[in-house]
Amino acid sequence: MEYTIVNMQIPQDIFYEINSLPIGNKTLNEKLKLNLAIGLFVSKDISLAKAAELSNNSLAEFIMILNEFNVPVSDYSEVMLCDDLNFVRAFESENTRV
Repeated sequence: MEYTIVNMQIPQDIFYEINSLPIGNKTLNEKLKLNLAIGLFVSKDISLAKAAELSNNSLAEFIMILNEFNVPVSDYSEVMLCDDLNFVRAFESENTRV
C-alpha cells in the first residue's frame, strides 16, 4: 500500500483539543487518522472496512471504537457493504497463504 504525507495547519486550540482526546495511548497522528476515519465513515464517504484501514485498526477493533462513540455501524450503503466484503475476502486470502 502506498501512502501520501499530508501537511496541514490547524488552529492551536483545536490542536490541543484533538491531542487531549481520551483515546487510549494513541499518538496525535493516530488520533487524527481515527477521527478522520470516523468522520468519513459517518458522512458515508468511505466504507466501514476502509475506515478501519485508515485508522490502522482491524474491522472488529474499529467497530468497538465506533460503539464507544455511539456511532452506528449498520447505516451504510450496499456499495459500502460490497467494499467491506471484498476487504474481508482479501484479508482472509492474505492470511491463509502458507
